[in-house]
Amino acid sequence: MRSALSRVNAILMSMVCVTVGALLGACSSPPSVPIVVDDMAGRWCSDEGDSLSLAESGDFTLDNLSPAFFTLFDLDEGYLEEFIIKRDFGGEVPTAGRGTWEFGPDSNSPGLWLNFQSLGLSKEVWSVELLARRDDQGRAGLYGYEIDPDLGYTVRFLKCG
Repeated sequence: MRSALSRVNAILMSMVCVTVGALLGACSSPPSVPIVVDDMAGRWCSDEGDSLSLAESGDFTLDNLSPAFFTLFDLDEGYLEEFIIKRDFGGEVPTAGRGTWEFGPDSNSPGLWLNFQSLGLSKEVWSVELLARRDDQGRAGLYGYEIDPDLGYTVRFLKCG
């Protein structure tokens, strides 16, 4: 009798485990669709008003460059305003740029590198990396971080047309 009761308990426990496992699997969110290079071409807009156009040829234009985007160049703010803007940009903060873009993985996330051929009046070569990630709604986004991604993004671009 005890052996039969043990078998019934074992069967019931197995059924409970299978049922719970199935329910948990059904409740989990679907896996995120990877972001690939084919997702990049097109127009991207930031909440700050930046407009980034990525051509399939690998060229880009950036218009309405916001102060938030400019912080991605990782320069000390005091140094930036007092020296870099005067020396490299003729005293004017750039509002547009153009160049080439590259897409590829880094150690944690796919990224988009913007290699500027022109940025305002500057003759210097500048580059910025934007990480490609999906937001909570599953939309592909390009995220720029001033310091540390754990502190939140500085600029976020979403496709806008």
